[in-house]
Amino acid sequence: MMARGVALLVAVLFVITPFAPDPTLQHGVERPEDQGMEDGAVDGREGLDLNALLHGSTASFEENLGQLGDPGIRYYARGDPLSVAFGSEGVMYFYQGPDASFTFSMRLVAAHAVEPTGIGDLRLSSSYFVGKDASGWVSDARSYREVLYRDVYDGVDLRFYHKEGVLKYDLLVKPYVQPGVISLRYEGLDSVDVDPGTGDLLLRAGSVTLRDARPVVLQDGLGEDGTAPGSYRPTGDGTVCFALPEGVVRSLPLVIDPGIEFSTLIGGNEEELMTCCGVDPDGNIVMAGFADNASFPFTPGVFRTNGSSSKEQNLAVIKMDPTLSRPLFSTVIGGPLHDWAQDLEVGPDGRIFLVGAAGDGFPITEEAFDKDSGEDDDAFLLVLSSDGTQLLYSGFIGGDGRELGLSVHLYQDGSVLVLGSTNSSDLPTTPGAYQSTRMLDDAFVLSNQAADRVT
Repeated sequence: MMARGVALLVAVLFVITPFAPDPTLQHGVERPEDQGMEDGAVDGREGLDLNALLHGSTASFEENLGQLGDPGIRYYARGDPLSVAFGSEGVMYFYQGPDASFTFSMRLVAAHAVEPTGIGDLRLSSSYFVGKDASGWVSDARSYREVLYRDVYDGVDLRFYHKEGVLKYDLLVKPYVQPGVISLRYEGLDSVDVDPGTGDLLLRAGSVTLRDARPVVLQDGLGEDGTAPGSYRPTGDGTVCFALPEGVVRSLPLVIDPGIEFSTLIGGNEEELMTCCGVDPDGNIVMAGFADNASFPFTPGVFRTNGSSSKEQNLAVIKMDPTLSRPLFSTVIGGPLHDWAQDLEVGPDGRIFLVGAAGDGFPITEEAFDKDSGEDDDAFLLVLSSDGTQLLYSGFIGGDGRELGLSVHLYQDGSVLVLGSTNSSDLPTTPGAYQSTRMLDDAFVLSNQAADRVT
């Protein structure tokens, strides 16, 4: 319940208002038309093309500072329907399709135990204020242009990177190194085979078949344009080696370029909506709403039907540059229930004020005048730092029923005005309020006249 000793002005007005969010701006980029083919279909061939399936992965590699709950994951790229995580034990893929979800890994056999390294800081910060326990909050996770496994074998690097909007991986082989030492083992799949007609790799799990295109080998002087097709050579037990084309020169470096590719999108989860937006003093665009915060159940071989996975819809805040071409930060805030922002306003100092609805488990700061949620969703008032890395204030506004914060406004003197709806019978009001008792579904007006209480 809300403490009554805080300098607040609350008036309850007789207005019937809806509780459902009213999203007005959808975040994300739609996929191109499939031209009559199912998503991931490959010209009638068996299997789903990994290039098409990985359409929607994020355009960077984010470091894991604890937001995934698995310390073995160092970096990851989230996508739909495939997400990827990188750790010292190898690369993990999580597939979530319309009919099934499963996880499998790709590991290098007899390789050195190498920690992946992020290369090229993109100056994109991500923060996760999830749950009531502040010790579990993660702030300022950085994103990188590349992930590099250096010397996975002597003289061999494994590099994941972006090129012309596409995420790829290469094996970089130094001169006089025998590429035959490279061996990939897939775990968590039912079978790993090569298509005799195309040379593509077929990865099967349950009723789903993924297709990884035949590799290309790059080396100066090779073929007419420095490239030639290589091939996969299965050796049993889910393990695959590479066979190189004729003409490869041992004294020159070479690159083995498998066919897996990731197209670029921000987000790409099944349900991600931006419901409000604003502009900061520098002209950057701030958007807020909600997004799926999917977990990464990275246990190879776990196959589930109906696409089931652990998902939460949490409040999401994103800041883009004035041209909407580069994200500056993304922040996830929420608890175990569905939380979302309904309105925001950016202050003259860049701080971001948000209102919306949230349930039990939503992160609350010590200064909050209402720290407890009722049985239903309560409205919230939240203040985020201009760079998205600090939760400056977060508190509920509620009673024994359900509340929704609909609008927030800042006055020149720094005070905050919140408008919302309520059906609670005990929402606190102050003396002299226009209406102090609930009629039906009513509106509320809250003003914090002490600006330093929301800093």
